[in-house]
Amino acid sequence: MDTWAGEAAAERVAYGARLETVLDVDDPRRWLEFDIGVRTIGLYRAELLPTLAEIAGRPDLLCGPPGAPPRRGPSDRRLALALCHPDGRVREAALAPAAERPALLPLVAVRCADWAPVVRGRARRLMEAALSTLPPDRLALLAPHLLRLARRGRGD
Repeated sequence: MDTWAGEAAAERVAYGARLETVLDVDDPRRWLEFDIGVRTIGLYRAELLPTLAEIAGRPDLLCGPPGAPPRRGPSDRRLALALCHPDGRVREAALAPAAERPALLPLVAVRCADWAPVVRGRARRLMEAALSTLPPDRLALLAPHLLRLARRGRGD
């Protein structure tokens, strides 16, 4: 596993790069590297990561100037960062909106093996619901991620 590549990818995403331009989204190893990379940059560049208030969608923090259209919540890239955040409360808050975005299901799968029981349990419930509604072609794309994570500690 290339932790340096994960850290570089996490930093590029934090600065605005799209996930699919930074990592091979079909390779489960890249998502795991990204997960480690986000936690690493959280140690020395925490200001690059989303806050709990941003992810939890507090309207008073997400609305713009008077008359501006309301924001629709965090982008995929901000949710990806939140799903890997060092703070379990942020990871947990990011799960529900991320589970509704097929591009982020590999990271929801990563959270199914999270060390924090609350995060792990919620991720598993959301993943189960997501898997029941995925079309077969999307399910086939997610299978390598699930199989790789099954070998991790708490990956049952």
